Amino acid sequence: RAATDYAVLLAQTPTTAKKIESSGAPEITRWFHVPVWREAVRRRGRAPGAGSRVAIVGENENLGARLAERWRRAGVAVIQAKAADDLATEGRRPSHVVYLGAATPDDTLAAGERAFFELTQLARGLAGASGDCVLNLVSMQACAVTSGEVVHPTKALPVGALRVIAQECPGVACRQVDLARIDDASIDELADELLSPVRDPLVAWRDGKRWVHEIRAEELDPAEGPAGLRERGVYLITGGFGSMGLACARELARA
Repeated sequence: RAATDYAVLLAQTPTTAKKIESSGAPEITRWFHVPVWREAVRRRGRAPGAGSRVAIVGENENLGARLAERWRRAGVAVIQAKAADDLATEGRRPSHVVYLGAATPDDTLAAGERAFFELTQLARGLAGASGDCVLNLVSMQACAVTSGEVVHPTKALPVGALRVIAQECPGVACRQVDLARIDDASIDELADELLSPVRDPLVAWRDGKRWVHEIRAEELDPAEGPAGLRERGVYLITGGFGSMGLACARELARA
């Protein structure tokens, strides 16, 4: 829609505007939120129903083979593919897709970009098919969960794509599972996690403990003393040519 269309829609809904205006904004000390990691209970996976398939895609063939072996022993139908093409059979999505392109030791920028574009291509294939699907992104050392961890920012590149896919592809639920290392214990934890219902979109496993990511409200103490602005100071606002930039400039001028 054009911008004028949205303006017309807003003009036609005065009751909504009044409701928002009357509700009032919270105090500024309650505007803020912080990302936190919380230790959580382990989720037990369950085998998909009859006719369902689990597709493993990505370069970490060793991890993919070990997951496939474990699931096949449990009676799960597994297909393995090196690329994201042709995952849909007769127009239907697999019940679960596991992407392993970010679970390799390669932490170069090129590897991160490759994972981003492969995941995007994978989403295109899923968008053209029907049926509910869980898309799992497995990463290694992409998240700083506990203190002193070494993380690789390039592993986080496909995460942005994953969060958009969850909103742009109806019927596709997305989840990221981050590991610190790959061994027998972590593979058992990962195999259960990937087949469990998606209740937590970002999960990390560290030393046998399951952590989930949350955004928690953080109430700040009211500021005391002067605002810290210099008398007749000059301040540059970059970007923000919409209402936010103008509001900031107005408040600075008043101060």
